[in-house]
Amino acid sequence: MARGGSNVCGFSLPTVCFVLLSGLAVSVTRGGRPRVGLGESDVVEVEPSPARPSPPSPVRPDRGSTPPAPTDPPERGLNVGSHRARCLSGDLGRGDWVACDRAAHAVAGCDPAGVGGDRAWEFSPEARERCEASKIDRDELASMLAGETVAVVGDSAARMVYAAILRFVAKDPDAWRLDTSQKHRDWTHPLAANGAVAKFAWAPFAQNVTSRVRDLFEDDGRRPPAALVMGAALWHELHVDDAGEYGAALANLAAELASPNSAGKMLGAGESRRGALAGAEGGAEEGAEGGGAGKSGTRTVAFWLTPSRTVPAKFADGRKRARMTPENGDAFARVAASSPLFERVAPTGRTFVVPVDLGAITASCGEECTEDGIHYAPASYDAAAQIIANALRAAWTE
Repeated sequence: MARGGSNVCGFSLPTVCFVLLSGLAVSVTRGGRPRVGLGESDVVEVEPSPARPSPPSPVRPDRGSTPPAPTDPPERGLNVGSHRARCLSGDLGRGDWVACDRAAHAVAGCDPAGVGGDRAWEFSPEARERCEASKIDRDELASMLAGETVAVVGDSAARMVYAAILRFVAKDPDAWRLDTSQKHRDWTHPLAANGAVAKFAWAPFAQNVTSRVRDLFEDDGRRPPAALVMGAALWHELHVDDAGEYGAALANLAAELASPNSAGKMLGAGESRRGALAGAEGGAEEGAEGGGAGKSGTRTVAFWLTPSRTVPAKFADGRKRARMTPENGDAFARVAASSPLFERVAPTGRTFVVPVDLGAITASCGEECTEDGIHYAPASYDAAAQIIANALRAAWTE
């Protein structure tokens, strides 16, 4: 397997961002030789959209109140709201790296050909016990995704997660390498599941993510994705360096997800995957006719990727060393965590989007897991793909 950094996906990676749509507030011009990570050859002009008020999330509790802490029910499993809320609000994604000879529950890593190949990533005991987190194999994920679309929208870290999903379940076993000289582009790949596809939309800024998400849900003739994985922070750190602007952009994204155009297609707390739109008296087909989802009544499960841990000592560019520090990355992650994206939704109190903590995964992997200081060994993103797969299984448990 290729080593981390620019070789992880088989081509140079400045920071992967989403494909820019017309009408976006961001324009990107590339020039010079391709460089690893983010460099001066990527000239970006940012004209942020005006900040809008924090949006009301669908069926959210009053802003002045805190949802009551869920109590443990006597039975164990994911069919219980309190368990589902905890697991889909972050508990399911907890884990750490362990030596291969001590890895009894490895879900990623221990590949001698990869960087950090002497270690495995495991779910925490709490995630395994409370959330029933475990290694999901290719056949199980293919069965879960039959006829569905997985959409990944974001920067280069998001593209790395997209590549991990392809390693996991693409029809072509080499699709994850993404061999191309075009760094900033969209991708579409068929998955092993019957009729399933994975799509990547390049969007370097949160404003781009909002536009691409709007496009995903606007076409009434197209089924919404079953899973929507989003993440964008690195270019904000480097090219804008304004946490307030980032927070405003995420508020606008949350507003889009909560808008009538999208909200009816998003999986809410405590709802099952199939037939959720039709209500207690209707069926999946009735819900589809109401415009809420595709033919099967599938609702989208949304994820947010936290920024990968940067290692400035490995940057050749002075501006990157000054701006893309671990401290700055943590600050941007805190802005995201306090944004409307992570408000609690009623009735169970889980977060509106499911967090995937790339920051924790990459930080605990350590500096030896990255060659360019931004992009990590494939196993880091394989761990993220396992978190996503387990969260889908939890959200879709009947």
